[in-house]
Amino acid sequence: RFTGSNSSMRFNWFAFWAKDTVQKIDEIQKIQSNNNVNQGSPVIPISGKPIRTQNLLPTSSQILAKSYGLWSPGKTWECPKWMHDTYFTKAEDGKVYPTWHPPVDFNPETNTYCTYGHEHGDDPLSSEAFNIAGMPAFGYVNEQLATNNPSNPSLHRNEDHFGHKVLVANNWQMFDESNTSLIKSCDVSLKLHMGTHSPDALVNTAHEMFVSGKCDGLEPFNLKHFALFGAAGEFKEPETSLCDLSVNPGITPSPTNQPYGDAHRAIPTAGCYQRGTVDQKTADVNTRNSEYWLTGFVGKSFYFRITNPSRFYDPSTTTKINRTVNSCYDPTHPLSTTLLCEETLAAGSKVEWDDPRSPFRGTTQIETHFSGLAFENSANSVIYTDAYGRNASISPAPAQGITFKQIVPVQGFNYDANGQASLFPARDYSALGQNGVRAPN
Repeated sequence: RFTGSNSSMRFNWFAFWAKDTVQKIDEIQKIQSNNNVNQGSPVIPISGKPIRTQNLLPTSSQILAKSYGLWSPGKTWECPKWMHDTYFTKAEDGKVYPTWHPPVDFNPETNTYCTYGHEHGDDPLSSEAFNIAGMPAFGYVNEQLATNNPSNPSLHRNEDHFGHKVLVANNWQMFDESNTSLIKSCDVSLKLHMGTHSPDALVNTAHEMFVSGKCDGLEPFNLKHFALFGAAGEFKEPETSLCDLSVNPGITPSPTNQPYGDAHRAIPTAGCYQRGTVDQKTADVNTRNSEYWLTGFVGKSFYFRITNPSRFYDPSTTTKINRTVNSCYDPTHPLSTTLLCEETLAAGSKVEWDDPRSPFRGTTQIETHFSGLAFENSANSVIYTDAYGRNASISPAPAQGITFKQIVPVQGFNYDANGQASLFPARDYSALGQNGVRAPN
C-alpha cells in the first residue's frame, strides 16, 4: 500500500499481459480473412492503451466542429459519452473533430470493458502511411461545405457519425500502366462515409471520402472531398437477375445541388427480394441482400460491398426503409431460410433491429477493392478544389467554392492493381457478433 501524500503516485488497478501477445479484448476488434494476395491491416492491441480519463477531453478554449459530440450511448451496457468524446483530432481548420476509436474500451468508472456499439473499420494507426494524414477528422468536408454556405442550410451535407469507415492497405503491389513490368509497393489509407442503416443513401450521392498514401520512390498524396455514387435523388437495386432497376424514393437530397458522378449505390429493395420463382428468389437472396457502392477517386475506381445491411428500401413505410431482421420472422420471405435468419431465430426472444443479437449490423465487407491510383502532373504539390474534388487550382477561390486543400504528387503516375491483388480481405468488424457492435452502425 502506498501511504505517501503525492496523489499522482497512486493507482486503483493494474493488469499483466505477455509482451507482443494478443488478448481476447484485442481479438474482438474484427475478424478478417488471411487468404488474399494482399494481407489485411494489422490489429493494434488495445489492452495496454492508456485508460480513458476526462483529462483527455478537449479544453473549453478549443472550437468544436458540428460533427463532434453527436454520439450518445443507446444501451445500458455501452460506454459513457465522455469516453467516446475523448477520441478526437484537430484538423487543419483548427477545429476539433471526432475520429476513429476501437469498438470496445475499458471503463474506469466501472472497472469493466464496455462497447461503443458501433465501429469505424481499420485502425488508422495500422497504416504505414499514417504519418501523411494522421487520424481522420470525421465530418471535415461537411464542415467546410457549411462554412462556405453559412446562410443556406439547403446546401449543407450532414452525415451521421456511425457511417465513417476506415480501410488500410499496406504494401499493395501495383504496376505501372505504361510499363507492366514496373512494380511498386504502395501504402494507402482511406476513409469513406458509407451508411447502411438509414434512408440517407437512398437519395444522397455525395459521401465524404479521404484517400492518402505513398508509393515507393514517389511523392505522397492526401485528398479530402466528396465521392459521388451516381445520381442524387435515386439509387439502383443490386445487380442480379430480375433486379438492377433504378429507384426514385421521392425524398429530397441534402444538399439539393449534388452533381451526378461516377457509378452507383446499389441497395436492397422490398420488390427485388420477391421477384421470380421460388428457386430464383432462393438462389439470388444473398446477392439481393448486399449493398454495392462504386465510385471514382484519385483517377480510378473504388468498390465496396456490404453483405449484412440493417435496412432495405420499402416504399410502403413512412421513412421508405424497413429493417432487414424483420424479414426473418416472415416464413414467406426469401431471407427467412438464410443462415443469418437462422441465427436470429435461434436467439429465442424477438430480436429488434438495433439489438446486438441481430446479424444485420452493416459490419461485413467482401470483395471491397480499388483498381489503382492515377495522378496527372501538377504545377504544385498543394492544390485547391471544390467540395467534389473538381475545378483544381493552385490557389483558393472562395467565391467559386474552391477552398479544399489537396496534396498531390508533382510528378504524376498511373498505377493499377489486378484482380485478386486489388481486394481487401473479407472482414467482419463485429467480430462475428462478439464485440457489441449493432445497428445503427
